Amino acid sequence: MQVVFEELQDLRGVWSELSRIWAQIDEIREKPWLSVQPRKLRQHLDTLMAQLKELPARLRQYSSYEYVKKLLQGYTKVRLAKKVILELPLVSVLNLELGIVKLRNGVW
Repeated sequence: MQVVFEELQDLRGVWSELSRIWAQIDEIREKPWLSVQPRKLRQHLDTLMAQLKELPARLRQYSSYEYVKKLLQGYTKVRLAKKVILELPLVSVLNLELGIVKLRNGVW
């Protein structure tokens, strides 16, 4: 019975910690693309990842932890790609979307 109680306590702990991080993720999701500043966003995402890594090992074993971690890693890739995509000419963006890759001297 003690093991079940400890498991429930850990489950409550992981959801409590993840709810704080999830609230900040919701704030990120609500930001319009044009208002995103990549450098500040990267810092915010890095802070959230650090908060995840600071959780005790017994809380990191749950699949909910892994889900939030993968979600943050995905946001890091997608949100930071915004800067690259906005700086590329339209033709390059279309080629990228269509899977057509043209390189000239190693540059798009």
